[in-house]
Amino acid sequence: MTIAEQLKQEGHKEGMLKGRIEGMLEGRLDVARTLLLMKMPRKTILQATGLTEEELAHISVS
Repeated sequence: MTIAEQLKQEGHKEGMLKGRIEGMLEGRLDVARTLLLMKMPRKTILQATGLTEEELAHISVS
């Protein structure tokens, strides 16, 4: 395998990992949004999702 092929393969792995992390965060944000709509206490939502107060503050509920 050439160096260029190795670098391309590493970039692909990094992209996949980044995508998985982003997907996990989106899932936690979706759960938090649902819990907010259910009028759950913010402290409980933070504990259940592992989000930060700042991340929770950016969620729009409509």
